[in-house]
Amino acid sequence: MVSLSSRDVISARVEKILLYLSNGVTPDVSLDEFRRTPLFNLLLILGMIFFAFYSLITLFSGDYFFGVIKLVITIFFSVTFVATRKIGIPSFASPAIVSLFYLYFIFIGVTGGPSGNDYVWMYVFPAIAAFLSGPRRGTLWSLSLITIIIAITSFFPELPLVKTYNTVELTQICGAYVLVVIFAGATDAILLYSFIKMFEMKSTLEATITELHASREELHQQAMHDGLTGVYNRRFFNQTITTWTIQAQRHKSQTALLMIDVDYFKKYNDRYGHLKGDEVLKTVAETIQATLRRESDMVFRYGGEEFAVLLTKTTPETTRKVSESILYAIRRCNIPHPDSSFGTVSISIGVAEWEPQQESIFAEDFIGIADSALYEAKGAGRASIIYRTCDLTTDNDRQTTAIVSID
Repeated sequence: MVSLSSRDVISARVEKILLYLSNGVTPDVSLDEFRRTPLFNLLLILGMIFFAFYSLITLFSGDYFFGVIKLVITIFFSVTFVATRKIGIPSFASPAIVSLFYLYFIFIGVTGGPSGNDYVWMYVFPAIAAFLSGPRRGTLWSLSLITIIIAITSFFPELPLVKTYNTVELTQICGAYVLVVIFAGATDAILLYSFIKMFEMKSTLEATITELHASREELHQQAMHDGLTGVYNRRFFNQTITTWTIQAQRHKSQTALLMIDVDYFKKYNDRYGHLKGDEVLKTVAETIQATLRRESDMVFRYGGEEFAVLLTKTTPETTRKVSESILYAIRRCNIPHPDSSFGTVSISIGVAEWEPQQESIFAEDFIGIADSALYEAKGAGRASIIYRTCDLTTDNDRQTTAIVSID
């Protein structure tokens, strides 16, 4: 049983070997190249060792022709290995190595090599070709290689090089190689099928993710908006008013809050029913929204027949202009309301204007001032606007700065 310290030593050595083989991998390489580089370097090292060893044996045996060929291949592998460790896998490396092996295996496939049985090394070509060129191109390389070897050995049996084989050896070579190519083709087909299925799964997953994002966005919008009128809801108002008061205080920007109430709305519902009342609320919300000119201005349904409008980075003149525009725009809708003293649907508006001072103001105070102004507008006969400043001179008594009403 291997001790823990021995495992650590083995693990450290394996990691060191992998780091050595991974030399040449840069952070910007693709995942495929990141995986291929260590195997590619390992292939080059094994190729250098193999061809260097056999080139020396062949040269010492007096077969200089084969020895020089193997020596040239060794040099090519060495140059490619150095280039790979410096810049990653060169673009010329894969096709050059496959072509080199291709020519070499054709030669030893026909001649048998110096020992007469070197043809067995041809069986590694499909794996090498598939690794370097991909399964599909590797299969085509392998098919063309066996076709050439069979053609030479079958149609030119009188060649001195071919005569080194007997019938049994030729049958073994061709049969074994055909079997390897069939397996390579089957592997290519399986990989292609797997790729298609993975692509389909990826497309399905992406479509599902898109739908989930759309559903999430829809739910988010629903959580922010009122289901009847389409404007922002009370929940989002509570979140926004707190943020706005903090931002206004920080940037010393003037802000205004309008609290709006539909006059005599209960009487309208009692006469026409809730469905007609809902239509009135929709019309009021749409009219208020259409009156606001800036994207930063927001309208909310505060509750029931009550609405709120937030004006950011405003001025007293702009606040009055917007407030009066909303008041008169609702009257111009000319929605009949026999139970109102005005004969048509109208609104009352309470406005809280705040110019941030050194003191801070809480959102609850801001809402309370606007709501108090609205209550005063309703008490003043409705269809009117009451403006109050948030000067924080006292805690409870806010100054009424202006009254606008419709006669």
